[in-house]
Amino acid sequence: MKKFGSRISPLAFLIFALFTLLTIATYMIWIITSVWWPSLVLTIIDIFIVYPVYFGTNYRLDKDKIIINCGLFFVNYKIAYQDIMAVIPKKDSSFAPCLDTQRVLIMYIKQGKSHKIFVSPNMFDEFVCLITDNVLSFAKEGEKENQDASDTKLATSENKPTKSRKEKTNVAEVKKSEKSKSLTKVRTRKASPKKTQSRSKTNTSKASKENTSVKKVKTAT
Repeated sequence: MKKFGSRISPLAFLIFALFTLLTIATYMIWIITSVWWPSLVLTIIDIFIVYPVYFGTNYRLDKDKIIINCGLFFVNYKIAYQDIMAVIPKKDSSFAPCLDTQRVLIMYIKQGKSHKIFVSPNMFDEFVCLITDNVLSFAKEGEKENQDASDTKLATSENKPTKSRKEKTNVAEVKKSEKSKSLTKVRTRKASPKKTQSRSKTNTSKASKENTSVKKVKTAT
């Protein structure tokens, strides 16, 4: 982790000096005229806005993110390196957590939406080099992870057809066995009428023989 303070422009220093001098002047007026409310208002502004912004604007480069602090109301704003899309040195005077117009534009994606923020580190070149190196290293790691994921997907897709072929062969064998069973059943059904016909023929022959024997006995009597 490395901490960078903010560059301080002459205008920022002038505003800080004016507020401090005004607060001292209001305290002098309070002593002389016993009018206390201007000093109270200015001290509140100094304590909660001017001094925290002037002394508390900094940028920390962590292992996997950048942390931005500016005053009491913009604290620990985190941007992951893997979400950063571009780092561009640029001059700008818009409202941002900066104390100088010489700034670094950071473009990033958060919750599916593109955002941008300006920072003004005191060691400008070192900050830009470090943050670009971190962003590039995380981009390479992301590419490696994507390649590994694609390789695993390809391996699983190659293994799937072998499984499907085995399943197809098993299904074909089951169908063959079912066909053979059905054929044997049909054959037995076709063969069964012949047996009944042979049985009926034997029965009729026996009955005819019995009838002839009965006729012979009658004639003998």
